[in-house]
Amino acid sequence: MNCRDKCNPLMEGRFIIQSDNFLNVVQRNAAKVTGWLFLAFAVLRLTGCSYKTSPWVHFKIIIDVEADGKLYSDSSVLGMQFSNHERTGQKGLYHFGTMKGEAPFVEVGDHGALFALLSVNKNGGFTSNDAIFFMPINRLLGSRSSDLVVDLTRLSKMVGKGSELSCLKDSPGEIDCPVLSRFEDISVPTSIEQVDPNDLAKSFGPGVKLKSIRFEITDEPITEKIAAKLPWLLNEPELENGIPVRIFGKIPRGVPKKDWPFAARMHDGFFKMNYKL
Repeated sequence: MNCRDKCNPLMEGRFIIQSDNFLNVVQRNAAKVTGWLFLAFAVLRLTGCSYKTSPWVHFKIIIDVEADGKLYSDSSVLGMQFSNHERTGQKGLYHFGTMKGEAPFVEVGDHGALFALLSVNKNGGFTSNDAIFFMPINRLLGSRSSDLVVDLTRLSKMVGKGSELSCLKDSPGEIDCPVLSRFEDISVPTSIEQVDPNDLAKSFGPGVKLKSIRFEITDEPITEKIAAKLPWLLNEPELENGIPVRIFGKIPRGVPKKDWPFAARMHDGFFKMNYKL
């Protein structure tokens, strides 16, 4: 049993009697209930757990693309909240929380849609999809501390603050650009292809250029619109010999991951995330 369980004996239902005739149950089992309550408080006392929870922090990722003499912009709002606890006699904090949001995308006129996935392009590889959520901390606070509750509490007071991400060759700062992509056919998941942020024209046609990808802390609600654009994200996977088939195609066997096709490296969590630690 982890500390999360130990610290929440009442919340976990281990010592709660759920009945419409609660008083009758208590009267019939008074000694047992008293013993359970004593045990619950003894556990709380012995474990010495202390919980802290941050405010929810929402941040907006904005994509700006220039095409045909026009500026096209769109965005997506993501959110996160963390809690932690410490235990008497043990070092460090145990964090848990929720990270929720969708990949931003922008319709570039007749050229199609550009998606900024929930992953950071790092040295040609992809980070896990939670890395995008720590980008505001790294950018606005310098780096993560050992206490994410403190970090998010600080961010919650910075509404309107933000920064441009390093997606272009002449962008300052660390490499923290989301992986960019497009679909040859928006209705076919396996037609996804990677887009070079410094050469959108190669994927979208002449005159298309990425101006910036930026973020800002906001109090706007978390965005929920990608399912309307990519309805196949909600489809139940097909089965092959009883095994779900990946919507982005099969993973090559015996091939190093760095050599996989772009589609094989995809999963739905790069587009929509509701992750609870």
